[in-house]
Amino acid sequence: MLKVILLIIVCMVIIFLFRKKKSKRSLVECNINCEYKCKEGYFKIKGKKNNFTIEKNGEFKFLIKDGQIIACKDKRKNSEFVYYGGVE
Repeated sequence: MLKVILLIIVCMVIIFLFRKKKSKRSLVECNINCEYKCKEGYFKIKGKKNNFTIEKNGEFKFLIKDGQIIACKDKRKNSEFVYYGGVE
């Protein structure tokens, strides 16, 4: 009887830990797809939680990684991102 109770407790702990890891993983992989309009312009945000782009008025595009702007693209002049500090 004691073995059965111990086995049930171990299974519950394993299930709890697996669900906790799975919920953390899903937050990191969360997709973002938003549009926002205000007096400063029209903004589109697309990507994942830690790696996404912000587009302003269809002219400028900013690449965000881990909360920092790492590159900018002026769609009127250039078709490629210009990275800050030489980081790609």
